[in-house]
Amino acid sequence: MRVFSLVHHAPVWGLVAVSSLAMAPSAAADPSGPEARADGSSLDADYAPRDATAIAAQVEDLSKGIGIGDWFFRPSIALRMRGNFRRRGLDVGGDVYTSTAVLGDGFRDAVPPVAVRQPAVDAVWGLASRARFGLSAEYHQVTGVIVLQDARLFGHETGATGPIGEFSAHQVYLDIKSDPDRPLFQIRAGRQRVQWGSGRLVGDNEWQARGGAIDGLRLWSRRGGLEVQLLGAVLAVPGALSPEYATHAHQAATNAETGEVVNREGSGAQLLGAHGIMQPTKWLGIELTGLARMARPPLPVHLTPSDAAVFDLRLHGSFRDFDYAAEIAYQTGRVASHGQNRDLSSLATAMDVAWQSKLPASLRFEGSVAYGSGDDSGGTGDTLTRFDPILPEIHGQMGQMDLMAWSNSIQASLGVTAVPREGIHVGLHYVYAGLAEPADRWTMASLIPVGVAPDNTAHTIANELDLTAWYRPWQALSFGASYSLAFLGEGGRAVMDAAGRGQPTRLHAAYVQAQLVAP
Repeated sequence: MRVFSLVHHAPVWGLVAVSSLAMAPSAAADPSGPEARADGSSLDADYAPRDATAIAAQVEDLSKGIGIGDWFFRPSIALRMRGNFRRRGLDVGGDVYTSTAVLGDGFRDAVPPVAVRQPAVDAVWGLASRARFGLSAEYHQVTGVIVLQDARLFGHETGATGPIGEFSAHQVYLDIKSDPDRPLFQIRAGRQRVQWGSGRLVGDNEWQARGGAIDGLRLWSRRGGLEVQLLGAVLAVPGALSPEYATHAHQAATNAETGEVVNREGSGAQLLGAHGIMQPTKWLGIELTGLARMARPPLPVHLTPSDAAVFDLRLHGSFRDFDYAAEIAYQTGRVASHGQNRDLSSLATAMDVAWQSKLPASLRFEGSVAYGSGDDSGGTGDTLTRFDPILPEIHGQMGQMDLMAWSNSIQASLGVTAVPREGIHVGLHYVYAGLAEPADRWTMASLIPVGVAPDNTAHTIANELDLTAWYRPWQALSFGASYSLAFLGEGGRAVMDAAGRGQPTRLHAAYVQAQLVAP
């Protein structure tokens, strides 16, 4: 039974952040191919730093298009096809949980209740297609954008038949600027993509089949080299409470005329945020981020009744041929639990460095470390210390296999990338994935829990090797492929076995992708 006071009353949160306009390159750009941004323009995650990608996503380039009188139109198209194969998938077979919420624990357990246990799946395959058709229309300071999307998934599991498909509006928003060229103020309302900083807390999830646009209102204010963004978004719409909550004596409402008990309405989930960026020098950029998420029933499976606030500081910059980024985040709040509301107090840190050499093939050497606190109480402590990364860029974590989220994790990566000739990009990376608290849950980068082994004492989940290659014959067309091999550690095998997925010693994953973006 969840505690009434937290489920029923939502506090008001206040956030203030100061920032600036310019951002330095991030050291941990992940080669994931060119992506179509809000207006369909092409941005290259494999050739452009992640921070540069985030800036370009927020301020569209409308330099090309069709002019009719005072109107300016820009059509766009983005097509992507990806095939993937995994040996011993982590998110299929075994235990299926009633919830995937990072903060949602079962009674005296570190994972949500198990709905059903399925047979372990040995091989997982999938074929994902995505087509986007967009149009932006600009009239002086006003721009309207609509991007329609058809996303389909074939396979996903051995023996699966037929596609899983969705046709929807990926983005629909209205953008108003105080000035069309150098706006001092800007407002954007509607369904939109948002990525702040490294994307570890707020990302647009372009790697996923459907992407990660959210419904909300975003405000900019720019003064010289200073920029502040404010965000208000709806993560789950209000609606009638489920019987679990509506039949509770304190939560049931009564019809004044008939006296009958009826379901009450729940407020859903909302996200408030403030993000600031400034860069006084090339070698020092400062970002401040504040997020507050209020979640009440009715909620999707990836959220649980809670109040969570995150305060994040990120420093980054470039010095000659070196790039760096250092980040620290603290989380506080409370979570609805069984018998009481648990306080929330957790910490996460990350560091990325890179050196762009002048060696042949333009060799670039990269290194990253990250830590996200876990919970050592087995779901019984008064304070929950597992970090929840809110809305992260899922494929922005270390490794192509996306083994770990920025939650109860210790991660480290070393790698080298090369451009042997124009249009060709190859990379080799080693990734260490471990649990900060061995007896707490293992959560994938997708925020789906693999499971928990309460008696586990080993930290190591896996040692992963990634080989990636990208080829772009033309600016609009790219092809990519990746192969990954992970050797499971004692901790990884213990959790896999406890979750009903056996004790494999190795995991394999591979994908191939083709993408066309115009203009």
